[in-house]
Amino acid sequence: TEQTLKEKDYGLDMFISFCATQNIFTIEDVDKQTISDFKLFLDSKYPSAVSSRKKRLDNVNALFTFCCDQRDYLTRNPVKGMGYKNVKTVNKKEAVTKEHYETLLALPLIQSNQQNKFILALFYHTGMRLNEIAQLTPSDFREIEGIKCISINDENGKTVKNESSIRNIPLNDALLKMGVWEEKPSLGMTSQQIDVALRKMFKMISIKRTSHCFRYSLSDRLRDVGAADSTRAWILGHTQKMITDRVYLTRTPLMQMKDALDKAGEV
Repeated sequence: TEQTLKEKDYGLDMFISFCATQNIFTIEDVDKQTISDFKLFLDSKYPSAVSSRKKRLDNVNALFTFCCDQRDYLTRNPVKGMGYKNVKTVNKKEAVTKEHYETLLALPLIQSNQQNKFILALFYHTGMRLNEIAQLTPSDFREIEGIKCISINDENGKTVKNESSIRNIPLNDALLKMGVWEEKPSLGMTSQQIDVALRKMFKMISIKRTSHCFRYSLSDRLRDVGAADSTRAWILGHTQKMITDRVYLTRTPLMQMKDALDKAGEV
């Protein structure tokens, strides 16, 4: 995707600039000492963000893997064996509970702002990703086999995380009662604007949460109500090795998803 390309460009530009400060201008001149020195540079640039350091080194590793395996420019990858050890995420995954959601939804500032109401409700009841909600248009509200759904697609220039992200999410009873199908909300906001609005809403009840917390929370609630792993994966757009076709485009899986989402909306 465009965002992934920008991120990789940024990481490699950082490495190239670092090499220039060391008077290194060709890939042949990069050795393990260069990589070791680059890691020290990353340690100082990202002192408290291990994942950022690992991501930048992974960008460089991908470059040299390409040089070795795809083009035979080099016989050895200087990054091999020099990577950071895998670490667990430092950020604790906090849930968005039903109490949090209902408390926020009841606030006068939220009740008087239809856009914020839909942002909260869509995140809470569908587990959509931030960029998926930002790209939502009225045409993405579709009735499939008699079931009202939100279509996550790559039509008309929209981007998705991966192929598994393309899916249909049934609207549960809570969203239907709220009038989401009639309104078919198009937020007209960028991902960043939605993220800022969301953080401000959570600040109103003195907690810190992100859009991703909704996905973790919905996944847990679906598990709690006994939804099958495949059903959870269809709803959240997770890759499934056991699924070989788009069976979730037919009525039975959609009904299974709607039933699970109805139950998850009550717990």
